[in-house]
Amino acid sequence: MRKDLPPQSSRLAIALTACALALTLASCGNDGASDAISVVPGATSALSTPSVGTATAAATNAATPSSGTTAAAPAELELYTVGRLTWSLDTDVSEDIRNRITDAMNWTINHTNTLAGYEGHVSVTYHPGTPTAEAGYRWRIQFGGSIGRRVALHEMAHWLGSGTYGEWGNYMVDGRWRGAITNARIKAFDGPDAVQWGDRIHFWPYGLNYDNEFYETQRNVQLVSSQLGDMGLGDAATQFAGDRRFVNRSSKLLLDGTGTEPVAGSGTGATLTWNVHYADGYVELVSADGRAIDSAGNTNNGDPTVLAPRSQSIAQQWELLTTDDGWFLLRNRQTFKCLDNVGELGAGASIRVWDCGGHPNQQWHLVR
Repeated sequence: MRKDLPPQSSRLAIALTACALALTLASCGNDGASDAISVVPGATSALSTPSVGTATAAATNAATPSSGTTAAAPAELELYTVGRLTWSLDTDVSEDIRNRITDAMNWTINHTNTLAGYEGHVSVTYHPGTPTAEAGYRWRIQFGGSIGRRVALHEMAHWLGSGTYGEWGNYMVDGRWRGAITNARIKAFDGPDAVQWGDRIHFWPYGLNYDNEFYETQRNVQLVSSQLGDMGLGDAATQFAGDRRFVNRSSKLLLDGTGTEPVAGSGTGATLTWNVHYADGYVELVSADGRAIDSAGNTNNGDPTVLAPRSQSIAQQWELLTTDDGWFLLRNRQTFKCLDNVGELGAGASIRVWDCGGHPNQQWHLVR
């Protein structure tokens, strides 16, 4: 046991010795996974019109399309995601196995495409002799004794290169990651003393090694991306940055930077385009005239947001939480509240903050 690991990480390190340690193939043994699908914060597939004045809804785990671009939007708007990963099941399996793999991989591909600009095609297979699941760098993902969303996203990390790319051992040294990009990102998430721990194939926290780690899944994608950035493969999460337009799921209106606060709008005006800045897993949404959406420290449901000169403060930093079909929440780093129209669905309505619950009032999608 390494004495420099925190207690939880020590337990993980011991348990992870059940996993094979080849760099070209991440083959995980019985890591405590189950077929049950855990609820991801903010996840929902609700498409119904929300009740006025409410911004929360129970999370569900419905299957989602692999493209992440098929949900309804106004006819003149084209939904898109920054990533273009696809997948296919290349093994004959029973209907039950096929359905479970389809749910897990559709969710995983959507989740990853929403957050990061990867491209490629993932071949997926099944073999009952595989203890849980395994993956090789840009090769394939193979399910076996465990099929589920957590397992699929965990193996997606291996497919992308986490623990499987040849440079991994040069950065995961003595149980700690040595790359600057990842170290900055984990500290942004968990504080100045945070460390990205790991071994020859896995990492924690946010490595999704166990069912009880199936939370804040967007941080798994962000940290895998930073690991690849450190190893010279590119930090795909940064591709969310750039000039973007955002549509709200319930109102079908665009995020507008007119006036003193963000509002709901429509059309093609310059105030509907936001310059998105990315840093350490968070984004800033900056209007055409250089002001950023700011929580102003407001923590009550229904409190206003403001447009303020860009300051790079945590009140202006938002974390993307995926739901389904490329939709996502924007959670404030300072207050942990989400951008929400609070049930006011007309043009000009103020965009406020509310507890993050995944209701369509607080879901957003990139549009062209």
